[in-house]
Amino acid sequence: MYISDGRYADFSFGNTVIEFKHRNNKEISNISIETAIVIQALKTIGKDKVTENHIEILKNRLKEEQKERLIEEGKVASAWIYKIIKKII
Repeated sequence: MYISDGRYADFSFGNTVIEFKHRNNKEISNISIETAIVIQALKTIGKDKVTENHIEILKNRLKEEQKERLIEEGKVASAWIYKIIKKII
């Protein structure tokens, strides 16, 4: 699965399916891959389903420089996502 600012599309090659999922430009452009992944992961989990365990996992896995980028670049995300990003930091 790939995130794109283009249209939704699926392509099949034998047993392999490649999915392109549309996202707003501001959510994926001009930010690091780590920030984009965190934002998309939180969106996938859902606003009311992110647990303290999810937050702890991200706290422990992200390096300090990734956290610094996340807090700055995460400002483009929805308010509820940015609130969770602040907890991660």
